[in-house]
Amino acid sequence: MKIQANHLLLLLVISFSFITETFAQRRGSSGRSSSRSRSSGQGRSTRSSPPSRSTPRRSPTTRPAPAPRSAPRSAPRTGERGSPSSSPRRSPTTRPTPAPRTGYSNPTRSNYNTRYYHRPYGNQTWAYNRNYQHRIYDRLPNHTLRYQTYRDYYVYVNRNYQKYIYVHWLLWPVTKLYNGYYYLDGYPYYVFNGYRHRYSSFDRCHYQLVDKYTHRVEQTWWDYTCNRGYDLCAYQRERMNSWEGDYRYFCAETYRDDLFDFRKYSYEYYDSGYRY
Repeated sequence: MKIQANHLLLLLVISFSFITETFAQRRGSSGRSSSRSRSSGQGRSTRSSPPSRSTPRRSPTTRPAPAPRSAPRSAPRTGERGSPSSSPRRSPTTRPTPAPRTGYSNPTRSNYNTRYYHRPYGNQTWAYNRNYQHRIYDRLPNHTLRYQTYRDYYVYVNRNYQKYIYVHWLLWPVTKLYNGYYYLDGYPYYVFNGYRHRYSSFDRCHYQLVDKYTHRVEQTWWDYTCNRGYDLCAYQRERMNSWEGDYRYFCAETYRDDLFDFRKYSYEYYDSGYRY
């Protein structure tokens, strides 16, 4: 009985030592494998690793705001590179031309004195003077009768100064003379806004009051002495211009007779060869 207990105790001791040794062996092998893995990891870390590619930045999900538009480029001035072939029409500095009255059309002359259109030779721009009033000059000097009829005066102007003939009227320009009466070259004249008008007390004239925008004849003084006809026309001119606040109406001597219809004229017809 005692011998069996000893044998049993010995078996326990042997099995315990065997188990302890086996456990120690397993623990040693696991330590060696972990050390190898560390050493292998350290060896790999010393190697140069290839450069990592940087991931491209993604485009923003929202659409970028557009750049502010620049101010539109102004049209090039005349003479600059890129300027149009024809310069733009400038805004009128004088009063705009009103629409023609019923029955009258704008002139479209193509032959006689065409380059002046609504501007007779020597025309100038005058600022309207509301305080101006026509004054009669009755102390006229004696002079001989120079032109027997109004046609004689027209023939003289047409032969020597054709550019002073404007449409149906005779407009003789002068310079450096103020408005008023003058005795020029032995003949009396009345000067107004750069033109001289016959003012003889012997010769006879056909003065007309004309609308410069439409060429409408407002009134005619047929076969009056030149000074009397001009005085009557000038008074009516000042009256109507005061209504407009502008030199819209002017007095001029016509070379037409009282049979001519001023309401239905054609520049192409009358001014292309029509002569007295």
